[in-house]
Amino acid sequence: MGKWWERNIENPVKGFKDRQLIVTSNPPQADVFINDVYQGKTPLRLKFKVGMTDVFKGFTVSVQKKGYLPVRRTISYRTERVTFALIKKKK
Repeated sequence: MGKWWERNIENPVKGFKDRQLIVTSNPPQADVFINDVYQGKTPLRLKFKVGMTDVFKGFTVSVQKKGYLPVRRTISYRTERVTFALIKKKK
């Protein structure tokens, strides 16, 4: 096809496979949500299959813990590790 196709379509498709994401937080034991679906508490290791939507949109990872401000980040499907530093709420 062409270089654009190889760079933007063919290579990402070749990368489709089971992926892994490790989510950590400081402090630990924060609730983790991927695209608003609860997954568990930090530290957390998730395994998933990549779909076409994931390639174009990525994932939204949210972490929250009582007494701390919630944090939300959009990440690429290629991201293997994400760490959140939680900030205590003011009283």
